[in-house]
Amino acid sequence: MKLKIRTKLLAGFLLVIIITAVVQYITLENLIQSLTQKTGQILEEKASNGLSLLQTFNAQNRLQLLKLSESFIEISTEPTSSELDEFSKRIEDIMSLNSYLDRISILNLNGKELVRVDRYSKSTPYSDLNYLIPTNEFTEATEGTTAYSKVYSISKSETPQFDMYFPIQTATKTIGVIKAQFSLESLWDLIAEIKAGTSGFAYVIDDEGRIIAYPNPEVVQRATLINTLPIFTHLSNNTQKDDDQSNYFLYSNKDDQPVIASGVKTNELNWSVIVEQNQEEALSQINRQVTVIYTTVAITVLLLSIIALAFSNNITASIRKLREAVHTFKEGDLSTHVTISSGDEVEDLADAFNRMVHLIAEKIILLENQKKQLEHDAITLVQNDKTLHAVNEKLEAERTALVAERNKFLVTIQGINDAVIAVDLSGNITIFNGAAERLTGYLGDEIINHKMDQYITLTSSTGEI
Repeated sequence: MKLKIRTKLLAGFLLVIIITAVVQYITLENLIQSLTQKTGQILEEKASNGLSLLQTFNAQNRLQLLKLSESFIEISTEPTSSELDEFSKRIEDIMSLNSYLDRISILNLNGKELVRVDRYSKSTPYSDLNYLIPTNEFTEATEGTTAYSKVYSISKSETPQFDMYFPIQTATKTIGVIKAQFSLESLWDLIAEIKAGTSGFAYVIDDEGRIIAYPNPEVVQRATLINTLPIFTHLSNNTQKDDDQSNYFLYSNKDDQPVIASGVKTNELNWSVIVEQNQEEALSQINRQVTVIYTTVAITVLLLSIIALAFSNNITASIRKLREAVHTFKEGDLSTHVTISSGDEVEDLADAFNRMVHLIAEKIILLENQKKQLEHDAITLVQNDKTLHAVNEKLEAERTALVAERNKFLVTIQGINDAVIAVDLSGNITIFNGAAERLTGYLGDEIINHKMDQYITLTSSTGEI
């Protein structure tokens, strides 16, 4: 299948445009990926700030419980009721400084409550103290390790809580456990200042994906779970961030809003801080740059298309002009001349075509002149042939007459009784009559056209002739 040059040129430009568009698309995708990655890094940094606040919160709680444990060690040998009352007041003082603390109990290694102080009912009478049902966290604390319970709520309407089991340790052994009950009602206040734009905020989830700190308290009270979101799966499976892993996630949150989110997890509490931001706001800068790039690509494609059409028209116009000249020359117009000033190979081709036409025209004119000359020569030859034919006929007639006269002469010679011998200028015998035959004894047929001196010697009275 033949393709026109214009088609080939447009196809070539189209290929260039496609390659340009593909390169721009790849560049754009890389740019979007890079900017999204940076946005994810910003959200991750904010989540890390929230994690630092949680770690500070936990460290302060442990520090207060450490001071309590040191105070209890001073009276732990055989504490009197007055000493326990005094110790309870110390607990009340600490609770007044810590809005998260709801209850503190001092337990011996058997789980028996020695002291219990509530935020609102204050110290519990000794007669109302109970034994703690053993738990894994209590057991860990008796072994010298601080342990944390899972987040729980007594009822759906109550604020979630968690318990910290802090070991009371001397230099050599563990002598008791402090069980501190913390309310998470004010946990949101701890991270409320962490913002991402106008729509982004931080919230906290526990190890089961339950929201335990959120701008809307009702979300916390409903024990809302986000354990189906990809970010929770990621945080649950990865306590340490891998450099090859993405630091952000794109998904629709619990309110079906498309968000970009990042999060980090604390190892001690086993909680995670997540920062979410509306995608439209978070990626607004990216969208603006994408719009600029798309506009640039569109303008580039348009300009390339215009250039391609103009360039192809310029080339094909010259070629069409040359093709028309070839067609005119083919029809027999030897005066064909094409003028192309494209300044490229097409112009060179047109000049070569003009030279070729000029040479061919000269050859044709020369051949026509030669043809005319040959025709003239042919006519002359015919005329000369007629003249020669007439001359030949005349000569033939004269020859015939001469032959007749010669024959008559020969007959006359033959009738003469005297010997008659005739020779030509070369001495060859041309006539030898009968009398000569009788005189010499030679026959005429033998010696005619031979040298006479080979056969006959002529003499006179004075000698040989």
